[in-house]
Amino acid sequence: ATSAVHFYIVGKNPPLVVQRLESEQITVTGFVEEVLPYWKKASALVVPLSIGGGTRIKILEAMALGRPVISTSKGCEGLEVIHEKHLLIADDPERFAEHVIRVLKNPEEYFEMSRAARKLVEEKYSFAAIGNLLLRALEDTLSEP
Repeated sequence: ATSAVHFYIVGKNPPLVVQRLESEQITVTGFVEEVLPYWKKASALVVPLSIGGGTRIKILEAMALGRPVISTSKGCEGLEVIHEKHLLIADDPERFAEHVIRVLKNPEEYFEMSRAARKLVEEKYSFAAIGNLLLRALEDTLSEP
């Protein structure tokens, strides 16, 4: 029996080992101009990141759209997220796969987690929240003697 799941690997310059994963059920897109169409059809965002730095904008975007996120510790590093409250975190490949399968088989179980994640993005990472932080910092600086 074939699975109804289709896995999209989206991102610029996928290494050859990733490109070779292309199959009937796996699409390797490489760079895309706009990631939103992929978010809209996604059941979940999977971030199996083991190295790298930078901001975790993709996780915040998926959370803002109400998509469950499964990530490694490294993948969500620097974000104020809590395992099983905002997303699922696993660094062991078997545990990571278990999380992905659980989310895909029981999406309704992750509704509250996705809602909490969206609320976190609105309160901590939205333009309004960041703007308020900057405004407070400026006011503090200007009010100093």
